[in-house]
Amino acid sequence: QFELGGTSTHAYLEIETELNIEKLNKSLQKVIDYQDMLRAVVLPNGRQKILQQVPQYEISVQDISQLSDIEQEKKIVEERDRTSHRIFNPNEWPLFEFKALKIQGDKHRLFFGIDMLVADGASIQLLFKQISEFYNGKDEMVPLEISYRDYMLAYQKVKTTHKYENDKAYWLSQLEGFPKAPAVPLKERLDAISKPTFNRKSKIIDKPLWETLCKKAASYNITPAIILFTAYAKVLSKWSNQQNLAVNTTVFNRQPFHKQVNDIIGDFTSLIMLKASFEKKMNFWEEAKKVQVTFMEALEHRDYDGVEFIREYAKYNNLNHKSATMPVVFTSMLFGNMFNLNNNDLLNIGELKMAVSQTSQVYLDHQVIELNDGVMLSWDYVSEAFENDVIESMFEE
Repeated sequence: QFELGGTSTHAYLEIETELNIEKLNKSLQKVIDYQDMLRAVVLPNGRQKILQQVPQYEISVQDISQLSDIEQEKKIVEERDRTSHRIFNPNEWPLFEFKALKIQGDKHRLFFGIDMLVADGASIQLLFKQISEFYNGKDEMVPLEISYRDYMLAYQKVKTTHKYENDKAYWLSQLEGFPKAPAVPLKERLDAISKPTFNRKSKIIDKPLWETLCKKAASYNITPAIILFTAYAKVLSKWSNQQNLAVNTTVFNRQPFHKQVNDIIGDFTSLIMLKASFEKKMNFWEEAKKVQVTFMEALEHRDYDGVEFIREYAKYNNLNHKSATMPVVFTSMLFGNMFNLNNNDLLNIGELKMAVSQTSQVYLDHQVIELNDGVMLSWDYVSEAFENDVIESMFEE
């Protein structure tokens, strides 16, 4: 019923692994038992429920080792198409999926999909970290004293505080003159796309180059994520012919209600509408510095969430409540030491062959994640919305 609806918010990873699938399955089961939200469903009335008892999870394995390389590739592509855009029924457990194709000997292609109602980007990394720990001999985890439900109940109380009221006043005062999303060239009207399919373009900035960039950014006291955001915003500004624009920025916002808050799986995503202005002639570092100041100010007022702001923005500007108001996104998963995540955790499982995510009411999401060999920049985009050469040129730029 919404523009760019007809899809769910979903993440997909495809990994080539030589791990023992049976042992991997047992490790996964331990994490399911440990993490409440891996046993969650959403009832038809919109309430979440944690199932105390769930059946043992079985990673289904199909042996394709006897097939020719061409036939194997065909099977992999079929499975990728199915898993990467699967829409889970939120009323039914599980809201994630693991499947393996046996390619040869100990080598498997592992397909993983998850509905992001139950886990955000940091939580997916945590899931793989904990699977890896159990697989490598850890007997048990420190018992969790906090659940995602406890967290959300505490988070609801934030809305009764003075700080929330101040943050709300800050954002509502921004409504007048707040810039629009970038109007990049699209080949199709958004309301005409009934089933969006997402594709990904990605590039790795190798480690030495990334370290050089980080050092340079540090010399200007600017974070690497802001450098990447500024470059992204400049490209969007050029292609949309807009000097002022707003980009929907994902923040993994775990409030420090408890010492174990970074150990639980759940969806802690909040949004900040980050504006960028390129009206004045400045050099790149000055522009980035200005973006950082705007971001820090927005972050200080983050208790009033971006979703609430978008609703008010749409009302203020008389936008159709079904329209995708802020469909261009920036997602940084450069967490530093915040989560104690080592980016080898996913890679301990195997080699990442492909990944893509999709989000309803979004047509372009620029994601940044650190890997062993550098930093991967990915654009997940609705293929029906863009001419291929346009998205290619924007990404290259």
